[in-house]
Amino acid sequence: MPLSRSEWWRVVLLGAARFVVAVIIFGVALMLSRTWFSGLDRMPVWFVLVASAVVAAVFWMTRKPLQVLVDRLVLGDRADGYAQVRTLLQRMSSTLPVDEVVPALAETAGRTVHSSRAEVRLNMSDGDAWSQVWPPRAVADGTGQAPRTIGVEVRHAGTGVGEIEVDVTEPDESDRDRRLLDDLARPAGLALSTVRLTLELRRRAADLQTLTDALALSNRRIMLARESELARIDAEMQDRVMPFIDRARAAVIGGLSSGGVSRVDAGGVAGARVSGADAGARVAAGLDAAAVEVAGALEALRVLARGIYPPRLADAGLAVSLEGWQQRAGVSVDVRVSGDETVLHGHEELEACLYFSLVTALGALSPGAERPVAVVDIGDREVSWGVTGTAGSTGRARALQAVRDRVEAFGGTMWVGEPAADRETLRATVPLMDTQLTSSTSDLTSDLTDAPSGGPRHRSG
Repeated sequence: MPLSRSEWWRVVLLGAARFVVAVIIFGVALMLSRTWFSGLDRMPVWFVLVASAVVAAVFWMTRKPLQVLVDRLVLGDRADGYAQVRTLLQRMSSTLPVDEVVPALAETAGRTVHSSRAEVRLNMSDGDAWSQVWPPRAVADGTGQAPRTIGVEVRHAGTGVGEIEVDVTEPDESDRDRRLLDDLARPAGLALSTVRLTLELRRRAADLQTLTDALALSNRRIMLARESELARIDAEMQDRVMPFIDRARAAVIGGLSSGGVSRVDAGGVAGARVSGADAGARVAAGLDAAAVEVAGALEALRVLARGIYPPRLADAGLAVSLEGWQQRAGVSVDVRVSGDETVLHGHEELEACLYFSLVTALGALSPGAERPVAVVDIGDREVSWGVTGTAGSTGRARALQAVRDRVEAFGGTMWVGEPAADRETLRATVPLMDTQLTSSTSDLTSDLTDAPSGGPRHRSG
């Protein structure tokens, strides 16, 4: 990269100053040689070597004063800026921590050109810009005379990694300030590239940690849900099925006892003695009563099994299954399903996800003056659904989390709308294919909020 005009002058003057110093030292050495060695025509070789060593020592001792003097002659009041740039570059290449590179670069750029505001921006790989402003509370709008903004691009390996931007109030000096920023930007590319890579690695590490925490939390919720469902099924078995079994057992034992059974234990009948002409009729009556109770237990068990997975869902689809759920649960819901149900029926796992999500969401609503509304819109690539009802049910948070877990397991999204007049709306979209596409849900929102009669497909319990 060609040197700027100020850099050429700086190199020329610095070389001339060193040449003058060397001439003076060798001149003094020549005078001393003629005085001390008057019989010789030229200086001894060892004396020339000593003079050269003195020149080298003087060069080393006067390197900083000569640079300061040349900078003052070439740059005037900008000489301090160049000194700050050199100091910063030395720190960036040695001891400056990564987190301090961008703030130090912004501060150096601002102080170098005597600017009231300086900003260093990094171009992240995801397209976002990460910036640091000096002073930290500085804003782009100046006071008094409107400042002029100049900026230079910072590149590394032929790729732009960021930009340095400063405000200048003296337009006449902007060309010199730009050259000064160029001097700062050229070696800063490697440092900014390192900072950008560090920030991106930190973001990825944070994203991975967030994902790991979410997976761990989801796993805990799955385990708790499993335990809760097992406890619920056991409780429903004890409440719905076991009473029939107990009555059937009592009927069998009673019939056998009245028929002359000598001994009855919990494991069955051990030894029987029939007495009387009607003993067989009594035993048969007991067995008939037990058969009625066993049939009731079987029906209760079938109803309980439908709650685990309704066979009607696999046979008739989502809408019919929701009707059956309303009848079993004893609730009235305004259900509207639009679109081609055969498309959804071809995705059995997704259809089950929607069914249990809707049932869980409807079950979490509180009884209100207006019955809940459930709207399902089956599209070509995704299914949008929503539930509107009275908020405030106990266990609402747990139910919503269960619905969210189901929806997100199928790559969908769920959100809860702002409550209006004690009516809360829950919406979700689930893709029908692996590719997740976003579609408009304005029609769905209108159905949920307005709830007009005579929808595209209307079923109520």
